[in-house]
Amino acid sequence: MEQRVTTTSPNNRVNSLSPQETKDGTSNGLIYSSEIETGQIQSTCSYDNLQNRPGKSGDDTRKGQITGQIKSETTTRKLFCSSSDRYSTGEQLYRELAQLAGLDQQAIQQMIDNSNWETWRKRRQGLTLMCQYIKLRNIKSEQLIAERPDIHVVNAMAWINELGGKSRKFNLISLKTHVSSTLSQFSKMSKISESVLIRNFTRCINLNMESKTRYDVIWNLDNLLNYIEATDFRSPYDDQLHAMSLLVIFSATRMTELSRMQLSDINQEQDKCIIINTQIKKGNRIRNEQIKLNKTNTKLCPVNTLKKQIDMRRSVQQVGDSVFQNFNKSKPVSSTYCSQSFTSLLRNVDIQQPYNGPSIRHASMTKLRTSGASIMVVNAFSLHILTSNVVVEAVYDSLGGTKPRRMVGFVNNPAVNKGLHSPKDQSQCTNAADELATFQEISSSTSESVDNRDSEER
Repeated sequence: MEQRVTTTSPNNRVNSLSPQETKDGTSNGLIYSSEIETGQIQSTCSYDNLQNRPGKSGDDTRKGQITGQIKSETTTRKLFCSSSDRYSTGEQLYRELAQLAGLDQQAIQQMIDNSNWETWRKRRQGLTLMCQYIKLRNIKSEQLIAERPDIHVVNAMAWINELGGKSRKFNLISLKTHVSSTLSQFSKMSKISESVLIRNFTRCINLNMESKTRYDVIWNLDNLLNYIEATDFRSPYDDQLHAMSLLVIFSATRMTELSRMQLSDINQEQDKCIIINTQIKKGNRIRNEQIKLNKTNTKLCPVNTLKKQIDMRRSVQQVGDSVFQNFNKSKPVSSTYCSQSFTSLLRNVDIQQPYNGPSIRHASMTKLRTSGASIMVVNAFSLHILTSNVVVEAVYDSLGGTKPRRMVGFVNNPAVNKGLHSPKDQSQCTNAADELATFQEISSSTSESVDNRDSEER
């Protein structure tokens, strides 16, 4: 995650604008624009006071003549923001809703001051759109926190959709996401954005985020397979990288799945296969899945390499139950560590930028697709939503620029074909709605551990 170089005080949220907004004086998220309010400038000390400080010379003209007072920028926040602020009506609406819910001014101000700056900016922006709508329709603020606030959100989205324009989709997402989360705080209806009404309307106006491929062309998976067959992995780090790479090749495992994988998640009771229980996090929900790897009699056997990794992991006395370890820091791997390790492996195979570690997953999915596998099978294999078109848009091409011939099987390597796990259960779903129905709520302990790990990876 990018780190913010310049930090802004919580009390400066009203007058704070992004560099692009300050330059243009407009915002893509609003219907109208207005002038930017200038922050108040307060003088803190005079040049005469500096002259009398110990160790300072009264006649210091070598640094240039100083006239007037030395000024420093500070801001003072009023109870209600100025009318010249673009998002002022949005903040006023927020305060009104909080007051109607029973909060006093002190509690409201503390909530605002302690909120994330970027979240607060987007929330004010979305509420400004909602404020425009309720004024146009003569709707009282009390109605927004009544029994069915999702109805007003959908009506506002329909109004924005009818207006059109370049910022239509941006404004619709702002209403659906940030206004819904705000109304969920003060109304009796929780999780408004997950309302059936909002979800159906979102689907009707094609607001759902479209899956896009990360790469236009992808490298040939056979290049990596040939390198693994010809390489002798000896050190513990190399053995672990060997197991991780085959696991990603044969199951299209995500980097986050590798980082969360525990020894207790692996079932080795069967001789010819190995079953791994995995979890896919999506928003505030998780889906429990299983990866089944088949055993082969070649060096490209994911079962044998993973069992070797498990035996090595159990022989080493380290804290935690994680399957894969960061040997440098003696702690479980993060998704960033996995990606960097795979990237170094690809560089050894002479696969250069822009391809990095996660591209192994993309190469595996694209290899299946171009070898004759259906879209549904590839999506189930990679544990994507079954209606996703992320694989369809990918154009398979080796780095040499030649297309491989279409194979009858999944891939042209028999060991790879036998080692692929079978996506039997998930392929029975017919649409994304059925897919989402299999999700379960994350418990508080699971959510906390995931958040801690995500923050560590950043």
